[in-house]
Amino acid sequence: MIDTNFLVPILKNENRHDLKASGGHLLCPHCKARTKLYKLSDGRRKCKRCGKKFNRIGSLKQTSLRLLANVIMGFCLDWSALRTAKLFRHDYHDVLTNYVRIRKILMKGSSAEKKLYGTVECDESYFGGVNRKRNKKYRRPYVGRGRGTDKVPVFGIKQRAGRVVIELLGDFSNQQIESIIERKVTAHSKVMTDEFSSYKGLAYKGYMHRFVEHGKEQYVQENVHVNGMENFWSWAKEHMFKYHGVFKKNLLYYMKEMEWKFNNRALRPEEKAKQIAKIFPCVSAIGNLTGQAGF
Repeated sequence: MIDTNFLVPILKNENRHDLKASGGHLLCPHCKARTKLYKLSDGRRKCKRCGKKFNRIGSLKQTSLRLLANVIMGFCLDWSALRTAKLFRHDYHDVLTNYVRIRKILMKGSSAEKKLYGTVECDESYFGGVNRKRNKKYRRPYVGRGRGTDKVPVFGIKQRAGRVVIELLGDFSNQQIESIIERKVTAHSKVMTDEFSSYKGLAYKGYMHRFVEHGKEQYVQENVHVNGMENFWSWAKEHMFKYHGVFKKNLLYYMKEMEWKFNNRALRPEEKAKQIAKIFPCVSAIGNLTGQAGF
């Protein structure tokens, strides 16, 4: 069995940090304010300001911390929630709930990252099942190919020898693509794309735009190519296969998971687990797992 003992002290320290005392009062872990806390009959506290309920440090169980440590390690080992639940002998729904929490945390952290710079590659791809293999209620009589497909369009930007950033696309308009690039890439950077018309206005936005014509089977022109993003798409789809399908409303969370794992692929699973344990909201998560949280 995989050892996850090294994560328990990290999770404990994070809890103590969130619930530190201030002038004889506990700080609410949700609104971070010094305010009146009502003591409930089940031992929890309720914040007068935000109305959220939470546990005190003394009520946290070691078994719950162990569950969180196992869940984080399973996530970093690239296991599905079902496999993690079976191998560590936990309830599947508890594991799945905290997998979702981890993905939301990673998505929030991604939005706070600095802009990409230098030479970047931009490309779009499509995620979704084959129409003829879908459940009958999701199957359509006709689905086009290429940009006429009904799959979900995903837009990616990768810095050469750097990290990748993923966003979902509502459409392929040049306004939407340009706005994403402006938010994620610093001005005057060199942007590599294919010949898609929605990229044509990048030169007017202050970027050095270079492109290759895939329609003419031109994939590399000196140092102009998008092979880095193509590599990510193949890597992400291979790793997404284990989920056997994802609902559209949840796709962004899974794509942010792929983004984080790809950017940290050089780290060992233990190092990845430590990163997540330091930012994991243990108080609320443990409360839900022990059936004591009310938010």
